[in-house]
Amino acid sequence: ECRTQQYNSDTAATAYELPALCLKSPHNITLVFKQITNFIREINNVINMTGTQLIPLQHFLNEFVDNKFLPTLQSKVKKDIAEATEGNSGLNTVKPPATKMGWPRPLLQGTLKVQEELAELRALMNRMPKYCSKFLEIIYDVLKSYKKICHNTFSNIVGINVIGSQPTVCHHWFKDEKLKQIVRQLPGWSEMNKGVISDQIATHALLVTAINNHLGKEVLEKDAMIADSERLIQLAQLQDSISWLIQYVDSFVENLQCDKELQEQLTGGNVKLVEDCRNLLNERMGELIQLAEDCLMILYLEIRVQCYYHLLIVLRKQEYKVD
Repeated sequence: ECRTQQYNSDTAATAYELPALCLKSPHNITLVFKQITNFIREINNVINMTGTQLIPLQHFLNEFVDNKFLPTLQSKVKKDIAEATEGNSGLNTVKPPATKMGWPRPLLQGTLKVQEELAELRALMNRMPKYCSKFLEIIYDVLKSYKKICHNTFSNIVGINVIGSQPTVCHHWFKDEKLKQIVRQLPGWSEMNKGVISDQIATHALLVTAINNHLGKEVLEKDAMIADSERLIQLAQLQDSISWLIQYVDSFVENLQCDKELQEQLTGGNVKLVEDCRNLLNERMGELIQLAEDCLMILYLEIRVQCYYHLLIVLRKQEYKVD
């Protein structure tokens, strides 16, 4: 008793303060959510609470997740992606080949960050299945933001958004749907789109004719091309990284289709809602597929523009002319 009186209230509070098991963070709820939910279910079974009645712990959990955790998560994801692609630098920085992820070539840092965020959101769907629909909404937003950032990068490389620069010749060609349709039938293109080449020689002839019609006797200037090879490499890396992310999203959708337990949590067994979720993800993926094809199309056409440019220079020189 005498010994207790030697401590003032502040000292006593400090003496009995337990060390924290982890740092304070709204994300800690993800580690114990299932356990707390199961505990609440057991309590409800014992006291037979039904309907809209909630025990205080359930009320607190709902309030915390809705008002604290989810807003914090959305802000964090948005901030992380913004930092990874700030000034498009994340789409200029190349990381080593992602061999562990089944991709033999380098990938852009910003794309890897997007994939990390998607993987974390997928893990949260397992840890907190009650909020699957909320996590899917964030995933939709992530893919939409990524597509917008990639499209801006694509436009800057081609010269559409660069002040004082004129769009390149291949960008004008890019608007010709007939020419693009011919290109899609060529060898090499079918590997990406899994098409069938019926007559390669005839298709090449159509392409040559179409290009000649576009160029005519026009004299190509150097600024009508993407003369900087680094920009072409960047465009190729952008296309490659988008294609890699498309594969990841595709496997994500397939996994969602196979996970019956997750579908039950997500939609309560409503087949239409499952289909809607899949369609939304496929829609986002379709936008990325189109952008990847646009990058490849520009590269394909740009190479041919540059071939024409350099061949015409050679042919105009007297020593190369023949009767």
